[in-house]
Order: sequence, then C-alpha cells, then structure tokens
Amino acid sequence: MGHLPDDLLAGLESGPWHSAAAWRAVLASDDDATVTEIVEIEDEPAGFVRSGPVDAPRGACRGIIQSIYLLRDYRAKGLGSALIDRARARLRDAVLTPVAIEAFVFNAPALALYRRLGARDIDRRTAFEHGGVVVEEIVLGWPEPPSGV
Repeated sequence: MGHLPDDLLAGLESGPWHSAAAWRAVLASDDDATVTEIVEIEDEPAGFVRSGPVDAPRGACRGIIQSIYLLRDYRAKGLGSALIDRARARLRDAVLTPVAIEAFVFNAPALALYRRLGARDIDRRTAFEHGGVVVEEIVLGWPEPPSGV
C-alpha cells in the first residue's frame, strides 16, 4: 500500500487479474512464441504464468517470464515456484535462455521468491513515472536453465 500514486490506482480496474475476462484476454494475445499457462485447483483457475522471448534488452537474456499471478488464496503454497520452473523449462526448450523476470522494487515477496529460486539482479531501472512519482523495477535473471524439470 502507498507505493503507487492514488490517482493512478483510482484509474485502474478494481482487481483486474481477478476476472475471467482479463485472463481470457491474456490467453487470446498469445502467439507461437509467447505462452500463458493457467494452473487450476479443483477445476478453478488459481493463477497463471506468461513467458516468451524478450521484447527489449535485459542484459544477455533471450527469454522472459512476462507475468506471473496467483489468486491470494493460492499464494505461499509452492505454486509460484512451480509455475516459474515450468516457464523456465519451456523457455529452455525453446532455446530462450538466459531467462529474465522483473518486479517493482517494493514487491519484496516477489523479489524474495525469485532470488530464492536462484535469480540474480541484472539491472534496476525506471518502470514508469506518473504524476511526478518514479516507480522503479528490478530486472533479475537466471544464468542457467532449471535443473530437473
């Protein structure tokens, strides 16, 4: 709370990743290189991971985990780690390694997860600026493909 400007937050749809329509839109935008994988628990969507080739320079990385999201009830249960491992394995199979991922500097839980899974900081940069507030992100990367996946 308090990391993004109030007027920016006011303009966002409430809980945009909590709707089936938003998830269908993400799936519809997939192409041959970019893939979204949805994980279901008891036939209900619990989260997704989206990965593909990098769209802008991120060090030596050729692949990127573009987004990962889990509904609140499914967090801290190992699903995020499993989704990241599967995305990295898919990128490895597509010869898109090393792999990058990004997180806002204030997203301590995400940064801790990525680092625990072996990602190392590559860069820190401005994600965007809004109303005079600069929001930074950290680019992390895995130099090696996942093992045992």
